[in-house]
Amino acid sequence: MKKILILLFIFVTIYTSKAQTSLDEINQTRCKHSLNGMIAFSSWTGANLIAGTVGVLTTKGETQHFFEMNLYFNVVNLGLAIPGLIGAVKAKRTGLSFEQSVKEVQKVKTVYLVNGVLDLTYITAGFLLREMGRNNSNDIQLKNRLTGYGNSLIVQGGFLLIYDFIEFGVHAINGKRLDEHWDKISVRPYGAFGLGMSVQYNLSHLSPPNQPTSFASF
Repeated sequence: MKKILILLFIFVTIYTSKAQTSLDEINQTRCKHSLNGMIAFSSWTGANLIAGTVGVLTTKGETQHFFEMNLYFNVVNLGLAIPGLIGAVKAKRTGLSFEQSVKEVQKVKTVYLVNGVLDLTYITAGFLLREMGRNNSNDIQLKNRLTGYGNSLIVQGGFLLIYDFIEFGVHAINGKRLDEHWDKISVRPYGAFGLGMSVQYNLSHLSPPNQPTSFASF
């Protein structure tokens, strides 16, 4: 009995250590993706604020209204980018449990899915505004504003849709590693008449393929 408890203790200790290392790696990758994504988003926002300001001051008509909406749109984006960057920098990268790791991955994926729906809304609104502008030939000023605003929403929504799609993809791929991590555990009958139990942790990523290593059998 004492031998069984010692073997079980060794298994739990080694497995917990390796499991936490793997979880930490997955969470570090998630945080890295989030930070890189926020840097890209912030860069886009900053570039549009600069270009929008210059465009409003140096152009006229439809083009001016295009830059005007870009400016308005990215002022809102700036309010999202700053706390997003701070959150990405401060995000906890190590010490999360399996349950916490899964929740973090699901939370991030949900955010990008919701954002994707909003992006499609922006694009749709942009096409509607542009069409309204083209059909309004009586008021040239209103036509230019609607068309410029519409084109801006199409561009901004299109970029965000691509951005959210990419971010969702990289986080989904990284999150899938959680399933692969727990698939390494197997419990099977062991000994005479299958009365014992063998708990195995597959170290195929460290040793030859298809060669699981059993840490505890009792």
